[in-house]
Amino acid sequence: MCKKLMILALMITCSMLTACSDFTISDMDVYERIHRYYSKMESYSATVHITAYSNKTQNEYIVYQKSVSPDRFYAKMSSPGMGLSVTAIEKNGLVKTFSEGSDSSVTLPSAEHTGLLFVNRFFAKYYASEHTVLTVSGKTDSAQTVLETELYENNPQVSRARLSVDNKTLAPTELLLTDSNGNPVLKGEFTEFCYNDTIDQSIFSAEE
Repeated sequence: MCKKLMILALMITCSMLTACSDFTISDMDVYERIHRYYSKMESYSATVHITAYSNKTQNEYIVYQKSVSPDRFYAKMSSPGMGLSVTAIEKNGLVKTFSEGSDSSVTLPSAEHTGLLFVNRFFAKYYASEHTVLTVSGKTDSAQTVLETELYENNPQVSRARLSVDNKTLAPTELLLTDSNGNPVLKGEFTEFCYNDTIDQSIFSAEE
């Protein structure tokens, strides 16, 4: 209900602004398009360039994501140039991790912040939160909408998440996690994104 009221308020504000500026209603319509687009998303696959920030250092990773809503997540993460690869599978609240070339695995309860770089998990957090920010920037095909939400009120390490969405394609471009001071913790840059991709369900159970 609060989100619906926010949309209504944005549209009313937009109508007032058009009388005295070049701000148009279509600038705010993008929020509704994003909402409809991701509400209908049942699955996706993506290639994500991850930057992890810690102790004034940066580590780079490539992650191949696959997800089927609402609770199935697959991520294969590799470190460029090091030949290392780790696969994580989350299903029914449990996470399994596998190292490439090893038959060993470990099963852990799903932590609340596990997989926050998955787009559908971001939107679940965003629509459940009362502490959100929406920014629509630019009027060109390259313009983006930025959605930001609080993740954990009392967790200084991972406090907020910010997703950038291309206004033309509606595909995600960047997902940033920050600490309570606004410093970056993890940044995911989406280089490929396949909406409602056909995903082989066996990837979530084949290695059990």
